[in-house]
This record gives sequence, structure tokens and C-alpha cells, in this order.
Amino acid sequence: MKGVDPISVASLLCCFVHVAQAQSSVTLYGVFDQGLLAVTNAGGGHVYQSSSGWLSGSRWGLKGSEDLGGGLRTIFVLEGGFDGSTGLSLQGGSEFGRQAYVGMSGPYGTLTAGRQYDMVVDHLGYEGMISEIWSGAFGCHPGDVDNLCNSRRMNNSVKYSSQRIGGFSFGAAYAFGGLPGAYARGSIWSAGGDYTLGAMSVGVGYFNVNGPNTAYYGASGIAGTSGAFSNGLGSSPVYSGFATANRQETLAAGTNYTIGSNTLGVTYSHTRFDNLGTYDVVNTPALTGTATLQNIELRYAIYITPFLLTGIAFHYTSVGAVGSLSGARYRQINLGVNYYVSKRTTLYAVFAGQSANGENSNGRPAVAALAFVSASSTSRQLGAQIGIRHLF
Repeated sequence: MKGVDPISVASLLCCFVHVAQAQSSVTLYGVFDQGLLAVTNAGGGHVYQSSSGWLSGSRWGLKGSEDLGGGLRTIFVLEGGFDGSTGLSLQGGSEFGRQAYVGMSGPYGTLTAGRQYDMVVDHLGYEGMISEIWSGAFGCHPGDVDNLCNSRRMNNSVKYSSQRIGGFSFGAAYAFGGLPGAYARGSIWSAGGDYTLGAMSVGVGYFNVNGPNTAYYGASGIAGTSGAFSNGLGSSPVYSGFATANRQETLAAGTNYTIGSNTLGVTYSHTRFDNLGTYDVVNTPALTGTATLQNIELRYAIYITPFLLTGIAFHYTSVGAVGSLSGARYRQINLGVNYYVSKRTTLYAVFAGQSANGENSNGRPAVAALAFVSASSTSRQLGAQIGIRHLF
């Protein structure tokens, strides 16, 4: 190349490579949460065991973006959950069972497609409007029926999320059922929003599931969920008798108010299992009509020091009468202590106690059923975990 300075060419190539790398990035990230769990009367006996993902689900993932110019970016997330006690993948063994989506983000919002969370999670769970953020899985409402603890996802979904405008953000999502000849079967749609003004934040979310036992609770592996939901609605006595519902509708709303190092909050959710007896599931009671569950949570948390967070919460869950069932009531208290050793490492201790009365969804005396552990054989149950969480 006559007349061209080799040093200048090399410098130009270096600059080009540098710019190309700056425009595209991929990040490896994750959470490893491990501890010791103790539960009284889990299926009739006490449980003492190593437990993973109690304060935050253990996970690893890849996320990346490419700058397309003009404020437009391509983004993706691949995230899988794992059990630190065994090394096994969660969410039914899916490699990326927590999230797997790709899309584009720009000045007018973000549009993504894949396996994603609904708007109850985005606008309440992610915004800290549940005690689960400091009390772990014990902070979930019975069976996590309202999905405020993000134990379920939407497959085959398309989601739009707005940018935050003057403290307000909103979004909507739709999941295709994918069953040939029955377009709506297994479909999900969801919408929500949240608003922050000074010390106060408010969020609301809604989701509507067609055929919840398979489409949302994973009875046939469609949702790929794990733990309490690996066998669909039939795994929780709080609502297992409602597995024949052809639709689930959940509306949730919450608010937090922060004064200095203190945060007060309340969250309410209303869930309906519609048209019982119209979804064919073997070995379930032949109930008809509509079952209704309501949850209300009151919580208070305080940073005693910048490194020490403590909280207390009270949950009340009511299951309304339906058919021949008289309904049930569940009362729960949560306590949590989180000590931040560093920005990435947290030591924690959490405790929960629950009592139940009435008649559960299977027509039997209601028993206590803390989320993500085996139900008690009596009306009371206690649980505690101490552990360590590390972010990477």
C-alpha cells in the first residue's frame, strides 16, 4: 500500500476495535444464597436441612446489549436457577428457566420476547412492595398464589415496558398459548404500572391466565416451575382443590412510604379461580363456581445502621366459601434481619409463624402451609433460616 503509514493503519484498527467493543457488551452475573433451614411439622415431622435460594433465588445468567445508535439498543437476558445444595437446575430442569428473552430498547420503551415475568412482578415485586425482599421465601403469601414472589413466568410472551416518565412507568404483556386448534388455551395477559413521588411509591399489577394449572403452575411442564409448583395447583392445600378452574385472575396493589431509615408498607391482592370443574384434572374435587382468595400484608422495616436492616410483617389470607366448602383463614408473622458485610455479601436470619383455621380447598380442616415447604399436619407451623447471600 504505497503512501500509507503502517503505524497510522494500526492505530486506526485499534480505535475501530475499541469502538466496536464499546458498542456491544455481555455480562456474567448471579446470586448464590445458601443456609440452614428448620421447619416444624412439615408433613408431620420436623425438618432440618441445607437450603438454597431462601433470601434470593440462587441463579446465574448472561445479559448483554448492543448500541445501535440514536438511543436504540438490542438487549438479551439468559438466566437459570440452581439449587446450591445439590447443584441441580431448578424450574423443572430448564437451563434458563428463570428468564430467557431478547428485544430492543429505546427512547419510547422496551419491547422483548421470550420467557418473562408478568406485571405483578415488575411493578410490585421488583419495587419492593412485599416483605420477601428482607424476609426471603417466608415473606411469600401462601403458595405464592399472587406471584408477588415471582415464582412463575410466562412462556412464549411479548412484553412492552415504558421508560420512567416523571416517576411513572407502565407495561403490558401477552403470552401465546401455542396449542394447535385452541388459540386461547394456555394464554396469559398482564398489565401494570407504578409511580414514585418523593417518599411514597405505589404499584398495581394484573394477570389473567387461561388454564392456570398447566399454563402457570406447570402441571404438564409447560411453565417449567419448581418447588411448590412442580405438580401444578395440586401441590398446595390452600388452593389445590381449585385445579379444575379454567381461568385465574389476580389483581394486586401496594404502597411503600419511607421516612428516613424507616419504611412502612401495605399490599393487597385479590385472586379468582373462575369456572371450577371445567378444566379436566384427574383426582381433584368436583367443585363448581368461583373461588376467591384475598391477601393483605402490613410491613415495617428499619435500617438500624447503614449495614443492618430489620423488618416485621403480618399477612392475612382468606379463602372464600365455594360450593360445599366453608373457606379458610391463614395468619402469618414474619421477622427478618439482614446484615450487609459488603455491597455483595449479606448475612441473614429470617423467621415465620403461621396459623390456619376453617376448611381448606380439599374439604379438610385447614392446616398451616408456609410457602415453599411441605404443609403442616396441624393448624400451626414455624420456620427459620440463617444463611449467606453473595452477588457476583
